[in-house]
Amino acid sequence: MATVKEEEKVMAAISKNQMYLDYINQATVGILMNSLRYLCDMKKLTPNQSIAIFFNSENKETSLELMYYLLEKYVQYNCDAFCYAYQNVYIDSNISLKQALDLNGDHYAFSHFNKIFQDSCSNSIPGPKHLGCLIMCTRSHYMPLLFSTILNSHIECTTGALIESHDKNWSEAEQTVVRHMLQVLVDKSIDWINETKQEELKKMPFVCQDENCNENWDLVTFPQDKQVIALENIKKFWNELQQSESSSSS
Repeated sequence: MATVKEEEKVMAAISKNQMYLDYINQATVGILMNSLRYLCDMKKLTPNQSIAIFFNSENKETSLELMYYLLEKYVQYNCDAFCYAYQNVYIDSNISLKQALDLNGDHYAFSHFNKIFQDSCSNSIPGPKHLGCLIMCTRSHYMPLLFSTILNSHIECTTGALIESHDKNWSEAEQTVVRHMLQVLVDKSIDWINETKQEELKKMPFVCQDENCNENWDLVTFPQDKQVIALENIKKFWNELQQSESSSSS
């Protein structure tokens, strides 16, 4: 019986990876914000009116379609940002690796994704080791579950009476109120998934399988000559960074 109880307590890999969940959280709040602003602009609605329409159960399929459309744009943007930093760090050497890895710096996708990859490669926290694996799980598995959970949430979505805009050009106050409401909704949805959907989460291909995973996937968008430069510099720059960190700590 003790063994069964211990197995029941084993959390899915995704639930243990807070860096990944933070990325998902930020992405989802942004997608929801942009969905509501799109409705406001298209139909000349107030934020409250767009919230009422978007979260109406009768409009679930339309809302999902809009969220998936914006998800594809967000994923592409992050892939482009990652590859841009990748080229500037490993090929053109315009940005130092240390600068690009700063989680509070200007290269969000590169720094946060690399943090996930580092943790996964060191086996400190389970997760994907490469951009392709991370994107596949996000786009095809986790986000569909989260989107469905959000739109099935039976909570009252309202921003109060201060909202006046009838287009996507919201005031700072309006943005703050709406973002806070959406943040609470996303937080609760992720918590609910972690608490009730562990078996489903465990089946998601979140952790790279070595025999099926191409460790050089991140290089495929670059021509062969640049791939050679990148491979040399990846090893060189990471060794230099580790040596520098070791010297600083000693």
